[in-house]
Amino acid sequence: MIIKARDSNEICGIKLNRHCPQLSHVFFADDALLFLKAEVQNCDNIKAILKDYGIALGQRINFDKSGVFFSSNMCDNDKQLLSDFFDVPSMKGDAEYLG
Repeated sequence: MIIKARDSNEICGIKLNRHCPQLSHVFFADDALLFLKAEVQNCDNIKAILKDYGIALGQRINFDKSGVFFSSNMCDNDKQLLSDFFDVPSMKGDAEYLG
C-alpha cells in the first residue's frame, strides 16, 4: 500500500541525494521505519494507510512505542504540529532505535 501510494504521488518519501530513488519505508521483523517529507498531506495519507493496514490484518500500531524524528531544517512549531498529528513524541537527535 505504501509503494502504491508513493508511486501515485499520494505520499512523498525522501531522497538521500538527487541521484537515488525515493525512500519511503524500511520493514524488518515487526518494526517499520517510515521516511516522508514532513507535510500534513503526506502524514494524513500515511495515517490512512496505517489504519487500513490495521483493519485488513487485525493488527494495530502501538503508538506508545512510536516516535517521529525530524530534519534539523524544520522549525520547532512544525515539528510539534506533526508530532501532535500522530500523537507520538518527537525523538531527539541522540535517541537510540531499540536502545
